[in-house]
Amino acid sequence: MNRLVIRAASVEEAVKEACRRLKAPRSRLRIEVVREAKKGFFGLFSRPAIIEAEKVVTDPREEAVRFIRGVAERLGLRVETEITACGSSRADLEVKVLSGDAGLLIGKRGLVLESLELLVNATANRDADKRVRFRLDVAEYRKRREESLLLLADRMASLVLRTGQEVELDPMPRHERKLIHQRVKKTHRLKTRSVGEEPNRRVVILPTT
Repeated sequence: MNRLVIRAASVEEAVKEACRRLKAPRSRLRIEVVREAKKGFFGLFSRPAIIEAEKVVTDPREEAVRFIRGVAERLGLRVETEITACGSSRADLEVKVLSGDAGLLIGKRGLVLESLELLVNATANRDADKRVRFRLDVAEYRKRREESLLLLADRMASLVLRTGQEVELDPMPRHERKLIHQRVKKTHRLKTRSVGEEPNRRVVILPTT
C-alpha cells in the first residue's frame, strides 16, 4: 500500500504517522492536506486533521543517472550516460559514462571508479521497491582493464609453466584479483592465492607441483 488517508490531532502528527506506516522519510512522501485540525470550544466541536499521503516510488535507473551527473557537475565535467543490461539477469545493469576528462572519475588503479560505483548502488536503491545492482564503467575503462588483466594472467601463467617458479603480481582490487584467479585456474590449470593486506593485497600464481 503506497497511499493512505491519515487522521490525527494535527497535520504534523498525521505526517509522522504516514512516515511510520509507509516506512519512508518525509522527503519521499507526497502529502495533500485535506483538512486542517480545528480546536473546539472547551473540547466541543473539535475535529482532527486529515491528510492523504502517497509514497513516491523511485526508479533506480533515474536515481543512478541523477547521482552520476551531480558528481560530475561538482567536478566541472559534462557527461553522457547509457544504461544497458549486463550479465544473465535483467536486474543487473551497466551504466556507461562518457566524459572528456575520464581520469577524474576513474582515479589511480580505478579506485575512484570503485568508490563511485558503491555510492551509485547505495543512492539509487535507497528508496526503491526493487533493488537493482549497477556496474559502472567510465570511458570503457573496465573493458580495457579486463582485457589487459587477462593478457597479464596468460603471460604470467606461461612464465610459471615454463620456469616452474611461482610469480607474485602487483597489488590490485578484489574484483581484479578474482578475474586473475579465475583465468589462471580455468585456462591454465595452475594454483593461485592472495597474500598481503588491503589495499596491497596481491595474487600469487603457483605451479601445480
